[in-house]
Amino acid sequence: MASKKLKQAAASVADKEASDRDFLNRQRIEDIGQGFVTLAGELWVVKDRLAVLEKLLDKHGIPASEVEKFEPDGDFKDQLAAERKAYIQRVIASLFPRGMPKAD
Repeated sequence: MASKKLKQAAASVADKEASDRDFLNRQRIEDIGQGFVTLAGELWVVKDRLAVLEKLLDKHGIPASEVEKFEPDGDFKDQLAAERKAYIQRVIASLFPRGMPKAD
């Protein structure tokens, strides 16, 4: 009986070790790479748009430093929170297109 339990415990440890190795298999690494490409693309869109907005602000006599002082309120604050959540979900979905790995 003790031998059977010992074998089961050893098998369980071996399964966990195999699962840990499988986490960074080739497909998972490709998923992570795709996630970074997606994130880099999203970041470039934001940087490009920010540069345009700062140029327009300056053109109309509003220093870009005013952006740093701005405090969103009410509806706009809620809108930003919703957009942040959607953004994070898109990034995570690109990192794990076949679903999140199971944690032991």
